[in-house]
Amino acid sequence: MATKPTELDEAQQALETKLKHIAITREKTEKIISSNNEQRIERHRDALKDLVNAADSSKRTVEGLKIANGEDIESITEWGEKIENTIGQADIDLDTLQKWIIKTKEHTTAKSRKEQLDFEKELYEAKLHYKTQLEETKQQQIGGETSSSMSRKIIYRDICDAKLPWDAELDGVLESQWLSCKRMLPDMITVPRPIARHQEPITDIQHHGFGHASNQGVSAVVYALAKQDSRDTQTLVAAKSRLAKRGLTIPWLELVAGHMTANLVSNVAKVIGQERVSQQHDGMTVQSLCIGYEAWGSTDSLWLIVS
Repeated sequence: MATKPTELDEAQQALETKLKHIAITREKTEKIISSNNEQRIERHRDALKDLVNAADSSKRTVEGLKIANGEDIESITEWGEKIENTIGQADIDLDTLQKWIIKTKEHTTAKSRKEQLDFEKELYEAKLHYKTQLEETKQQQIGGETSSSMSRKIIYRDICDAKLPWDAELDGVLESQWLSCKRMLPDMITVPRPIARHQEPITDIQHHGFGHASNQGVSAVVYALAKQDSRDTQTLVAAKSRLAKRGLTIPWLELVAGHMTANLVSNVAKVIGQERVSQQHDGMTVQSLCIGYEAWGSTDSLWLIVS
């Protein structure tokens, strides 16, 4: 007649089952690592860790029952060391799995960070390139064309003043100036159309006009200041220049430049919208008229509008 298993026998049987399960699981470790599948490896690590913890708990249970049954302490210790060696082999596998996972995560993080830095660098370079092109377009293509246009007008007037026959060749100085101006002619001029740089609502637009006069010519430019939540954008909208009429004094030329600026600002405001307008001039004549200087009389009929 079979005897009923004791509590110690049942505990030892449960421990043996867990140790066999650990051995079977450990045999799969190398193959699973070679798969390079991070999720699969993490599942295998967690499963092996649970088995090790369960086996360690069962070992302590068996040790307690052995002690309660009065077994020799030395034999219990020797038995425990054998179980610990088996569990220790599983701990080595767990350490290998954990190192692989950490190394993989570090590699993934480093790769992701590198991709992010490369993207930010590319984005920064694109913004910088666009900003540089925009500034060059504003300063060189519009303003530069106005400046070179004035130079060509001055050279043409000097040629007319020379009163040469229509088929005569230019002299050394005029020819050199003309050829130099011709070489500066651009093949193509492009002008950016947007006044506001960002695609978001415009809170305010201000038109700023500037006029200048000299004994060679007069000029005027209009800038638009577009205010948005992200930032303010300054854009050169229009520019105009003309030769100074012979015989006019500098004060008169300053008035001509002021009148040109007023007209240019007015035309821009009609196209873009009646927004806030500001005009400035570097000549004392126009400035004196604006503040109502007594030497220039009343400003009631003054055509230069500053608001």
